[in-house]
Amino acid sequence: MESPARPAPAPAALLYYVAFSQLLGLAVVAMTGTWLGVYRGGIAWESALQFNVHPLCMIIGLVFLQGDALLVYRVFRNEAKRTTKILHGLLHVFAFVIALVGLVAVFDYHRKEGYADLYSLHSWCGILVFVLFFVQDQIQQVRARGRPGQRAGPAAGRLRRGRALHPDPRRLEAAPPGGRASALHGLQDADGGRQPQLPVTRAPCHPVPSREAVSAVSGSRQK
Repeated sequence: MESPARPAPAPAALLYYVAFSQLLGLAVVAMTGTWLGVYRGGIAWESALQFNVHPLCMIIGLVFLQGDALLVYRVFRNEAKRTTKILHGLLHVFAFVIALVGLVAVFDYHRKEGYADLYSLHSWCGILVFVLFFVQDQIQQVRARGRPGQRAGPAAGRLRRGRALHPDPRRLEAAPPGGRASALHGLQDADGGRQPQLPVTRAPCHPVPSREAVSAVSGSRQK
C-alpha cells in the first residue's frame, strides 16, 4: 500500500501574511463601527438607525469571516482534514447568518420608510453576491456528500485519495467462502468495478469416480 502524500511545508512568510490579514480585517471592522457610531448616530433596530446595521453586518460577514474561512486550509494545513472542514464550515455559517441579518435590516428599513427596494447598482450587485455565496455553499455540501450511487466508507475514501487497495491473500484464504466473496465484491463495488478480481483459494476436493470405475472395482473384489 502506498503511503499518503505529505502536505507541502508552509511558506516561511505565511505567518506574517496571515497576521497582517487579520489586523487589516479587524481595522476595517473597527473603522466601519467608528464611522457608524461617530458620524451616523450609532446602531439600533427599532429606529431610523436600523439602516446602519446593514453595512456593519456585511463587513463582518462577507469580508472578515468569509476571508478567514478561506484561509483555514492554508493556516491549518498540517491539522486533521475533518477539523479544518468543521472550522471552515462554521465560519461560513456565521458569515451567512450575519450577512442575512444585514440584508433583512436594510429591507425592513426600506419597508418602514417607504423606500423602493433594489433601485441602485449597489443593491443589485449586493444581491448577486449574496445569492452566489448561498449557491456555492449548497454546491459544496452536495459535493461533500459524494456522487449519487457512490459507495461510502473507508475503502471508497482511500480509493478516492489515490491509494490502491490490495487485500491480504492469507486473510482471504482463512475466511469462509462467503466472506471471501463478500470482500472481493465489496472492493470491486467501491472502485466502480475496476478493481481486478483476485483468485479465491478453494479447499482441495477429490474427483468423483465414474460408474465404470466403480463397477470394475466391485468385480475385482468379487473375484
